Amino acid sequence: MNNIQYVFIVMSLLLIFSNQIFSQFNTQYKTKYVFVVAIDGLRYAEGFGGGNQYIPFLWDSLAQKGTIFTNFYNTGITTSNSGHSQITNGVRQVLLINTNSRISPNVASDVCPLELQYSSSKPFQNFSPNSISIDTDLRPTEPTIGEYYRKFTGAPSKQVYYINGHSQIWRNPVSLFPGYGPDYAPIVIPVRSDHETLDSAYAIIDRDHPTLCYVLFGAVDAAGHSGDTTNYHNQILQVDSLIFQLWQKIQSDSVYANKTTMLITTDHGRHDEQHGGWRNHGDECSGCRHVFLMALGPDIKPNTVIETVHDHLDIAPTVGELLNFPTPLSQGNPLTEMFNNPTIIQGSQDNLIIPSSNFVNLSKSLGFSRSPAITKNSTGLHLVYADNKNGNSEIFYLNSSDFGLSWNHPSAILNYPNPGDYEVEPSITSVGSNSLYVVSSGYHYLQNESTYFWLLSGILSENSGQTWNTQAVLDTQLTISTKPSITSSNNYITAVSQVSHSLKRVLSVDGGLTFQPSQTVEKFGYPQNPSATYIKSICYAVWQNVSWYNTYWNIWFSNEPWSNDIALTTNLTDSYSYYPSITSDNGKRLHTVYSYAYVPDSLADVQWQTLYLRSLDSGKTWQDFSILSGNFNSFMPKIKISDNGKVCAIWSSFANDKWSIWGTYSTDAGLTWRSPFQITPPQPFSIYPDFTVSKDSLFIVWQNNNGKNWDIYFTKYVLTSADKSTLLSKDDFTELDYSLEQNYPNPFNPVTKIRFSIPKDAFVSLKIYNLLGEEIITLVNEVKTSGVHDIDFDASDLTSGVYLYTIKVNDFSMTKKLLLMK
Repeated sequence: MNNIQYVFIVMSLLLIFSNQIFSQFNTQYKTKYVFVVAIDGLRYAEGFGGGNQYIPFLWDSLAQKGTIFTNFYNTGITTSNSGHSQITNGVRQVLLINTNSRISPNVASDVCPLELQYSSSKPFQNFSPNSISIDTDLRPTEPTIGEYYRKFTGAPSKQVYYINGHSQIWRNPVSLFPGYGPDYAPIVIPVRSDHETLDSAYAIIDRDHPTLCYVLFGAVDAAGHSGDTTNYHNQILQVDSLIFQLWQKIQSDSVYANKTTMLITTDHGRHDEQHGGWRNHGDECSGCRHVFLMALGPDIKPNTVIETVHDHLDIAPTVGELLNFPTPLSQGNPLTEMFNNPTIIQGSQDNLIIPSSNFVNLSKSLGFSRSPAITKNSTGLHLVYADNKNGNSEIFYLNSSDFGLSWNHPSAILNYPNPGDYEVEPSITSVGSNSLYVVSSGYHYLQNESTYFWLLSGILSENSGQTWNTQAVLDTQLTISTKPSITSSNNYITAVSQVSHSLKRVLSVDGGLTFQPSQTVEKFGYPQNPSATYIKSICYAVWQNVSWYNTYWNIWFSNEPWSNDIALTTNLTDSYSYYPSITSDNGKRLHTVYSYAYVPDSLADVQWQTLYLRSLDSGKTWQDFSILSGNFNSFMPKIKISDNGKVCAIWSSFANDKWSIWGTYSTDAGLTWRSPFQITPPQPFSIYPDFTVSKDSLFIVWQNNNGKNWDIYFTKYVLTSADKSTLLSKDDFTELDYSLEQNYPNPFNPVTKIRFSIPKDAFVSLKIYNLLGEEIITLVNEVKTSGVHDIDFDASDLTSGVYLYTIKVNDFSMTKKLLLMK
């Protein structure tokens, strides 16, 4: 090979690699503005499935100008809050219809009630703070396209709008994910009719020309629920005309013309005729799941019909591709089939993104590697994760016989052959000394039902992963499922998973050869993210849940025979408890960690912490919580017991716009904890960690992204003498400043804990006041040493209501509210 050929090859490889890295930030598209238009509750049979009968403008006037996806599906929850959220963030959401949060009837149609909070500008008139009543809403966990766009481009709030035409049920497009939230939120405009929705869109086009706009027309869904056939059909005809008018407005505008792409879809359908007809919706039937997508714009193929199966989740990354911003947490793929000149080239991460031999990229995938789970037995470490590098998402397995020094190549062990089938949430457990069992939640097309069902699948290896038995369906999960949990004790195996609006358990008593019919663990609300453990032959489980008659997430607990569940936390609308994890030790003690955040209102930033609970009597009673993560913003914790008795916990920590994995441990069964220690260096994303532990060695895996691609990473962390030297105490947290934290629990009855920190010794005053400003009680009035202090407040003698607590230290003063509910 001569030098010229060598240089040519090297330059070609560099060009390909650079395209892989920066493809999602290309600048070749003519699209400079995007409108995502959602028709709430339009069934496919009355939409494109019915020709031009009810959508003559879309069918006759617009279809030939763009692309129609006829096999488009909502594979998540087929209700409005969840549907609109997954359209805007590309992640299936479990969100309730929040009937407690409503817009007051006297709000004028031109009012933007949240704009005063998000932006210094006040373009809309007639706003009165007393004219609106909004409780804290169930916010989506992952960021929306509006947050992505504003964060990655630095755009002001007026460049992103969310016109909510279904405002009798408030939807808040502001996520709970660290690093996003209110600082990057769109301007929200609530309206009460489809005509007002169009009027609002006209107004913001004329005034602000936003780059990104989500327009929700809500009247079709309301008409469907009324049961009035004429009204339902008339509302479809009306919204068809209004969307046509919106497109004409865009094309006649000098800023938008020939530079704007419009994506038209629906959040969910309605029941098909075999499941009750179009009046209602919310299950997994074909009528509810089958939706559509229509696209118009300068980069969209005209007069095109695409029959390939696609998902709601693909909309968010498509918007990001067109407007040149990443949507890293979205789980779909850009819809490049409809582009005139697609340029997507998925990149790989053949080079390690963390400059250390201690951190290993195990997947090195061209696809999206996610949701890792790890276990160990006498033969080594065993890992599973989901990856869509072969098209459909499959579950891959790999192992290390030398406990992390080297790994074999990943191989697919769970998959289904139908187009659009996806296995997405695996878990693994070791059974006895030589067997492994893997479960996974995924959705699969059922030909006889013409729709997608979620299934709990499982597969057994009786020789530590050398070969695998035939995969089996353990349970039908129906609407959606979050990550299942699996645990074992001798030949007992329990898998706990979400089954529609309940939590169920499947049990094997023969090491995974057979499973008994499912049992109900929890039967109300939206239980999800379960975690389970064994004490001898009895299984114990925790999970997070929110019900349809309230709007708060709590951690719940139960054990066999699943006849009684209890709430381990007492949150109301201002708090979230997520991602619980449970383990047990030889002393029949239970140990639980979970993420907790206090969110006083819909505009509040979210500071997550890792909290710990323990029970000394196998779950009969539980002690007060401890905060393991100190002042750090932490998320998605896991807890395990080492074979030398240590209780170990890890979590993802967010600081300075970067993520890293942190941990701590206890040598006295959770009574005291070591100082939090950092395990991985900062990265753009290091999330969803899992680990297994042997003596003083933690074997940790996580889902990692350095801005290019998602892969599964591994590291081994050995607990050192430095870790062992210092007990975690209330004055041990680093980088202390003056602070007053929100009391916990809140609301409370009758005792709550108030935490404050001071960087040096000082005289501290901490007092409780009523809303009239009258002093009720003095909690602290003395010199306190530097550090973090926890103060218990017993309100047994007070009546229910809102109170204030104020701290004064030198020049620092802060006041917060607490709520006593008896």
